[in-house]
Amino acid sequence: MNLRTTTALAAMAGTILTGIANPAHAEPRTMFQHYVSLGDSYAAVADHTSLRGEPGCFRSTKNYASDLAAMLGVRRHDDASCGDAKTENMTQPQPITGGVNPPQFDAITPDTDLVTVSIGGNDVGAVTALATCGMYGLLDRAGNPCQQMNGLESINGPLADVADRVGRVVEGIRARAPKATIVYVGYLAPLPEAGPCATTPIADGDIPYIKAVHKRMVDTFTAAASAHGALIVDASAVTGHDLCQPAGVRWVEPLLPSTITSPFHPNAAGQAAVADLIAAAL
Repeated sequence: MNLRTTTALAAMAGTILTGIANPAHAEPRTMFQHYVSLGDSYAAVADHTSLRGEPGCFRSTKNYASDLAAMLGVRRHDDASCGDAKTENMTQPQPITGGVNPPQFDAITPDTDLVTVSIGGNDVGAVTALATCGMYGLLDRAGNPCQQMNGLESINGPLADVADRVGRVVEGIRARAPKATIVYVGYLAPLPEAGPCATTPIADGDIPYIKAVHKRMVDTFTAAASAHGALIVDASAVTGHDLCQPAGVRWVEPLLPSTITSPFHPNAAGQAAVADLIAAAL
């Protein structure tokens, strides 16, 4: 029995038992009342054909927050996540194509009791660095040109500083919603442990290097969030669903996506899987 089924059955059982105990108030009880989801494109993006809110954020109705809200039966869900968001956009407005996304913390109220957040990747330029490695890979498909050129130093360099910012994000959430359960969600792993990978121009020899840097990034951010009291869901720990896998198996899309979404970002299946991980942790 999968998690979605057991969650639904639990909700049904709760409704029945509540009705027996108090027939005049037979509404199902939910674990959380007000859920706010924050973060960057790994929280926002899933399917560009099902967007809501500011179009420049590419916020999908099939992202992990939407799936999780439905699974938990929350009474109110405010999704403030936005593609390209950085830690600064928790408290500052974010210019986007066609307008501005308000500071994401604006969605939090004192009665918010659940907050999820995926943030930090854009502060170190993770997707841009990955694309740069792809350019190097076009020159030497079998070697490790990105590693030789130290192409991911842009990620390694500021990790400690960005980790501090992630910790301050968690503290900022708690200051605005003292009773909230705060969940920091680590990024899905885009690549396998080793090559070859037919779906991307990244050189085969660079895949272990990129994988190691991605793991270091996620480990650094999750450690910072945990140190400030956040519950951690590390989606990067899941293997076998990277962008090198065939369509229908992969949870992260390659340079040429098979669905209408952003390259190197989660698809709807990946977002649903992350929602399952969060629900299990809760």
